[in-house]
Amino acid sequence: MECVLGSDAGRILGRGIGGPVNTNFSTVWEVVQSFDRAIEASLLQAQVAEDQVSLVVVGSPTRRETLASVVGRWFPRAEMLSVSEGQLVLAAGGLVERGVAVISGTGSLVFARDAVGRTISVGGWGTVLGDDGSAYDIAVSALRAVCRADDGRGPSTRLTERILSWAQVGHPREIPQAIYGPNAPSRCAVAALAQDVAEAAGAGDAVAHDILVQAGSALADQVTATALRIGFEPGNPMTVVASGGVLMGNATVFSELVQRVQSPYPQAEIQRASVSPAIGGVAIGLRQAGASQSTLLELFPPPGALKGGGSA
Repeated sequence: MECVLGSDAGRILGRGIGGPVNTNFSTVWEVVQSFDRAIEASLLQAQVAEDQVSLVVVGSPTRRETLASVVGRWFPRAEMLSVSEGQLVLAAGGLVERGVAVISGTGSLVFARDAVGRTISVGGWGTVLGDDGSAYDIAVSALRAVCRADDGRGPSTRLTERILSWAQVGHPREIPQAIYGPNAPSRCAVAALAQDVAEAAGAGDAVAHDILVQAGSALADQVTATALRIGFEPGNPMTVVASGGVLMGNATVFSELVQRVQSPYPQAEIQRASVSPAIGGVAIGLRQAGASQSTLLELFPPPGALKGGGSA
């Protein structure tokens, strides 16, 4: 997670990075430690005292009671505004009011807001119930592909060597002992394998490439389902803002998402977020405080300044 401190004039004063904050997968103690690291680093960089902060905008999968406790301890004089992760991403796309946010990082989620303020979320079910198109989903697909290849049920792949190294075992049949049991890797540690998939795809591995294409397709399915449920008609203009490490850093997943969404929605404008979701939170806070449009625009790079990332 990221904490960003902004001024009334639309300047970024300090930033800090913490760890996982999803209380479905991390203990409350771990989540609190993540918040504490990020908040402390941002305050130190900004040289701002806690009592100078008047509004805290939080968009996080952390349970509300934990959020309230952390914010109240660090910023006792501040108001807390709790928003969804999707709202942060729409704001990070240039203060988009009506549209769809698609997030693919360790997990995945799609969120939409219509012209009258109605919202809806699709996905975000977690590792067992489904984080389709996420880094974790890509990693699990890679692990399964290696197992199928060893069984003779699937093609050979460069991923075998990479995953054996990651699991620190000598043969695919030993992978289960690294995945299951008391020393099982964390959700984030498994999701990190998505980078190995991207690198293998970039080196020409067809299995890895297909996994990335499938991830983009799965995210597109969620976007179109969300759009239809909230009433965005195919053929009409629609803004889609993409965020998260997978979509910001992987050209294959992003291009597949664009192609699949623009089939039923040919007028859809699909863009990567121009700033981080945390800066989107600063924009929401400034707008809540009545900041002018020119002040809000100070948070965003000029058109064309953001270049797409990723080569896989």
